[in-house]
Amino acid sequence: MGRGKRNVFIVVIVALALVAQYMLSQQQPRSDDSLSGKVVRIVDGDSLYLEGYKQQIRLWAVDAPERDEPGYAAAREQLRQLAADRQLTCYIQDTDKYGRTVARCEDRTGRDVNRAMLQSGTAAEYCRFSNNFYGNC
Repeated sequence: MGRGKRNVFIVVIVALALVAQYMLSQQQPRSDDSLSGKVVRIVDGDSLYLEGYKQQIRLWAVDAPERDEPGYAAAREQLRQLAADRQLTCYIQDTDKYGRTVARCEDRTGRDVNRAMLQSGTAAEYCRFSNNFYGNC
C-alpha cells in the first residue's frame, strides 16, 4: 500500500470511529449526574419524588395520562407498584420547562422503571424527546 493510500485509509478509519462513537452516544442517554433515594411520593404515571430531593422527578421519555384523562388512575397505580417506597437511582437527562428534573430511573435490580412503564401499556413513549430510544415511536 502506497503512502497516499495508507493516509486515506487512516482518515477513513478515524472518521468511521468518530461516527460510530457519535451514534452510540445518541442511543444511550446517560448522565454522570444521578440521584439516589427512596421514593416517597408518586405524583402520577410519570412523576415522583425521592427522599431528600426537593425537585419533582419527571420520568424521561414517558408520557402518561393527565389527571383529567382516561387511564390516569391505572398509570399512577402502575408507577406506584413499580416504585413506591423503593430505592431508585435516577440519571438526570434534563430540566423541563416547569423546573422538574427529567431522569431515567432504575431500581436496585437494574430494572429501568421508565421502560417498565412503557411495557405495562399504561404510558406511551414520549417520542418528541426520546428519539425512539425505547423503540415505540
